Amino acid sequence: MARAAERLHLVFRFRDPVYLAHEHARQLYLAHQHARQWMLSPTYRALHVFRQTVTRPPQARKAICF
Repeated sequence: MARAAERLHLVFRFRDPVYLAHEHARQLYLAHQHARQWMLSPTYRALHVFRQTVTRPPQARKAICF
């Protein structure tokens, strides 16, 4: 009987608003961390600098710094 109750809890947990709110917050936090890691990566930096140098007119090309 405990097994069935446990299974039922697992099924209905996904409709629990508190559980859903926590899960959503967790997903948002993970996405934020992932985006932060990407934006701090040298690859992102190189692409950023490359795009800035390519899109500027030649006379405006100068050292780009954050």
